[in-house]
Amino acid sequence: MEMADVIWCCANIISVCITISVIVPFILIALLPIFVCFIGLQIFFTRTRCQIKRHESVAKAPIISHFSEAIGGTSTIRAFKEQRRFQKEFEEKVEKHLTSNYVNDMCNRWLSVRVEYLGNLLIFLVAVLTFSYKSSLSAGMAGLAITYSMMILDALSWTVRMFCELET
Repeated sequence: MEMADVIWCCANIISVCITISVIVPFILIALLPIFVCFIGLQIFFTRTRCQIKRHESVAKAPIISHFSEAIGGTSTIRAFKEQRRFQKEFEEKVEKHLTSNYVNDMCNRWLSVRVEYLGNLLIFLVAVLTFSYKSSLSAGMAGLAITYSMMILDALSWTVRMFCELET
């Protein structure tokens, strides 16, 4: 399923770029640097995300181990009145896992800001080019180009996430 999602996202981006470039051919000049930046972001994010996922898995394993240990030894823990100690250890392990989970969330936010910046730059350039060629473009074609350029925001973000999920 994940490979199909990646192919669908890439096909979506390519079809949007073709549609926009047919309507406003000069956007091809701007598409190349934008997509080079996008590919660089994707490579950097994927490498970082793999490491973060590894840390998250390492932080999750002790929680599961501690929980199963506590369930198996409930009567012994109660007999020695060690409930507080086990609870404190469990909370420390959960806190460590939540810290790595927070880093994962912040990595996703970092990516969202960069991808939206690139997408908004593309939208701005399409809008400027359609405005500058308003004499040769109909209002419908200009609207179509701008609308399709807006569609690329979600597709870019989703593509990076799908590539990352495919790799991890």
